[in-house]
Order: sequence, then structure tokens, then C-alpha cells
Amino acid sequence: MMLVLGINAFHGDASACLIDDGKIVSAVAEERFTRHKHEGGLPAHAIAWCLSQTSKSVDHVAISRNPALFRLRKIITVINNPLLLKQIDHRINNANRITSAKNQIQKIIGHRIIFHQVEHHRAHLAYSYATSNFDQCNLLSVDGFGDFVSTAWGFSGDDGINIAKRVFFPHSIGIFYTALTQFLGFSGYGEEYKVMALASYGTPRYLELFSKIIKKTNDGFRLSTKYFTHTKGRAEMTYGAGTPVVGKLYSTQLEKILGPARKREQALTERHFDLASTLQAMTTDIILHLAMLAKNNSNSRNLAVSGGVAQNSVTNGALERSGLFENYWFPSAPADDGTAIGSAVVVALANGDRFQGKGNNTAFLGPMFNSEKNENKKMIDNSKLISSVVDLLRNGKIVGWFEDGAEFGPRALGHRSILADPRQVGIREKINAVIKKRENFRPFAPMVLLEDSQKYFEMTKASPNMMIVASVKTEWRNKMAAITHIDGTARVQTVTKELLPNIATLLEKWREVTGISVLLNTSFNENEPIVNTPDEALDCFQRTSMDALAINGELFVK
Repeated sequence: MMLVLGINAFHGDASACLIDDGKIVSAVAEERFTRHKHEGGLPAHAIAWCLSQTSKSVDHVAISRNPALFRLRKIITVINNPLLLKQIDHRINNANRITSAKNQIQKIIGHRIIFHQVEHHRAHLAYSYATSNFDQCNLLSVDGFGDFVSTAWGFSGDDGINIAKRVFFPHSIGIFYTALTQFLGFSGYGEEYKVMALASYGTPRYLELFSKIIKKTNDGFRLSTKYFTHTKGRAEMTYGAGTPVVGKLYSTQLEKILGPARKREQALTERHFDLASTLQAMTTDIILHLAMLAKNNSNSRNLAVSGGVAQNSVTNGALERSGLFENYWFPSAPADDGTAIGSAVVVALANGDRFQGKGNNTAFLGPMFNSEKNENKKMIDNSKLISSVVDLLRNGKIVGWFEDGAEFGPRALGHRSILADPRQVGIREKINAVIKKRENFRPFAPMVLLEDSQKYFEMTKASPNMMIVASVKTEWRNKMAAITHIDGTARVQTVTKELLPNIATLLEKWREVTGISVLLNTSFNENEPIVNTPDEALDCFQRTSMDALAINGELFVK
């Protein structure tokens, strides 16, 4: 039994967590404190908050990076491609930063620590396993790159995380998706989700051209590197304080076969919709192929998926419908923020801790502002509050909902949410225009009581982390237009009283009054990281066209 501090640092979505005797006690991303999206430096604020949640001494610290791994492979790659020589300084700097991080954390903790450097993808796999509640499962991790690896699969066993196969630099689905995201005019870090939404407006008519760019193989997949810049030493990636910056990843060769890249200010056309649709279709096809390869590693009928590409909820929905496995787990923070937990899990597993059956599947691991600890927090029993919120929503009002225990990951799951009636005509356009201030092609997600989910959606499994896209049943599409995307789908969050007692009570009352148990749920923010504190929630409420705000049982109405 041990207490482990896990961190993800000097990479996208810097974060920290605490694990105590196989129980994930706390976890939070640094962006919630600095207010910089995808903060990429040392998560000093996140570390400090996690340490404030325990009175015990932390002796073990794990980081989800190990630059010393696969050294021979790296040397051979550089010898065969001298253009990569200039990246050596960058990698040396990364190693120096990790040493610096160890020294800084040791100062924060106040005594000597045992510092563990954990392989990036092993951390991804360990995170999805530890939060799955599966005794055994197959594991798949897919992202850009971490420790020279883009993809890994394997399985969990009595001896921890077993990696059966890795896909190494320069081949990467994450790079493939990000490069095409940039090509379509979305150059900011982490904007891939916009292209996923855009894909629903088109048809995948460029599959033949895309087959020249990326291909499935018997051991995974391969990129045709001439269409990308990351093998030519040109794709600068900056992971310091503030939002990460990634240079252009596509080459002029890509424009030769796909036509000119879109500039950000240019209008979107049918061609862009079809390119996005093809990108999404190709990505889904390759992930299904990787899941099939992962299936060959054990007899388990369970699959836990992680890595940044696991945030692609369209692909996740296709995986669930594929029938390759009986059960799936998509954790709340599959991108690099989740590796803070994963690195700590690897260390805890090696020291005899076990994670199953301890309720580690909750996403509500972040900051609290009540005096009560999260596990002792009581349900909001103020029926007047619930009734008032229901009346506001029924009358077309937009309501912010704030509860203690912030979500860990990119989705608002009912503790930092903006809620609305999915039946209201024009509510989606209103939220996009005057609250979220974002592109009008982007959809909103529904939250629904698990017991009613199959009434409204074509789905058979729970989706507590809003990581699966499912079809809205035909008879409900017009009735709930605000949460139905142009292709008749929605990214669904299922709600239970076990994980979300107050939201479940609200949905029950909503069903009693309106006849449906579905609400529109979007993240509580305005082009910024999701609000963290009550003051930030109040500020966002006051400066936007939100109509009301519920904070830990108190209701504010404009």
C-alpha cells in the first residue's frame, strides 16, 4: 500500500493526480488553474491542489515520460534521416526538463522522493485499465507520439500491463488526423473535434486518394511520409507554459493530391465537408483494424481504449457497434491528461496495489469548494431548487449547473455544465452564438437517464463519460433537434444515481414534468477551459446570456 503522485508534464494537457492504496483520490488538469487551454508546462498548481487533498507523506512520484526508451531505434532513425538531427536538441531539452521537474516537485513536497519515469503509452493503457472496473481486458492506446511511439496494444493481467505491439515513429494516426485538421484550416492545438463534427456534413468520396496517404498493414498501419513534415525536421512542437503550439504537419505534396489547403478565414465548402468525412471514415476503419489486432492478445471480451484519438466519439460508437468485443470502456480523460493517473497506476501495480472494485470509474476527481469531501457529499435535497430549475428550462431558459468535484477530462458531465431544453426551437443556435461563441456547425450533446437511453438512442451500453456517438431514433430527431446532429446522431451521456445523484434527480423531475428524460448538456465555459471555481462560474454567468446558475444548491437568476 502506497501513496503515489502522478504527473503529465511538458506535453499537452499537463495534469496531476494522487493514488492511495489503489484508489484514485484526486486528479486535475493544469489548464483549470492557469486558464490556458491544454496547458503544456509543469502542472505546479495541479500538484499543489492534489497534495492538499491528503495529510499523508508522498514518497513516490511518477511522470508519464521516459526519453531514454528505444534509444537505439531513435539513433538509427536519425542516421537514416539526417533532417531529424535538429530535433536532438529538443529531445535533450525534454530530458533536462524532466530532471528539473523532479527537483521542483521534491522542493514542493519537502523531502526526498523516489522518482519514476513511465513509458507514455504504458501510462495510457494503465489509466484505461484502472478506471474500467474490468478484472481483465484488452487494451488499445492511439495518439500522436509519446516516447517515440504512437500506438500500443496489449492486455491487463495479474502481472500488470502487458504490451504486445507498438507502432513507432514516424507512423501515427494522431499525426494523420491533426495534419488533415490543419489542412482544413483548424490550426489551433486540440481542434480535431471540430473536424469530427464537420465530417457529418459530407460524404467520404476521397477514400481512393486517402489510401495513398495511410494504409492498414498486418501489424498496424503505415503513413506515406512524403505527405507530412514531421520526418523532415520541420514540425516544431512547443510544450511549455501556456497552450502548446504545433507547427504545420502537412507537406506541399498533400496539396498536390488534395488541392489547396483551406485558410482559417475561408468559407467552408462541400469539398471541405467531404475531406473531413473521408478523414473520419479512414480513421474509424483503421481503429477497427487495430481493435481486431488487439483482440488476438487474450480471450477477454473487454476492450479499454485510451490515447488522444480515443476522444473521437464517432469512432468509439463504431467500435461499440462492431461486435468485436462485448464490453468497452472509454475513460473520461483518454488524452495525455489521463497519463498522470496511468503513470501512478504503473508504479502502484508494481508495488502490489490493486485497482478493481474500488469505484475508480468516476470522473469527478477535481477541485471542491465545500468543506465536505467529495465522498461524503450529500445529494441536493432542496426540491424547490430542482423544481425551479425545471421550470426555467421548460420556459426556454439556459441554466448553468455547478457542483463540487470537477470532472477530469474534456467533457462537462454534470458538475460544470450548461443545461437547456433539447426540444426548444433555436436553443442550439442561441447557445452557440451568445454563450459559447463558436462555429454554428458544432453540435450539442444530450444527457439522459440510463434506464431511458434506449428509448431515444440506438445504443445498448452505458456511456457515462459522453465518449460514444449513437443514432437518435428517427421519431425523436425533430422533437429533440437541439441535440441531434445533421446526420441524425448525438454524443450521449448516460446518467445514474450512483455517479450523478443530483443530476439524476433533476432528470427524473424533468421527465415527470415534460415526459422526456433528456437535457442538452454542454461545457460551462466561453471559449476558455471549463470553469473551475464558483467565482469563475459566476463571472461566466454574468458576462454571457445565461439565464440562471445553480451552484452547490444555491440558485441565481438574472
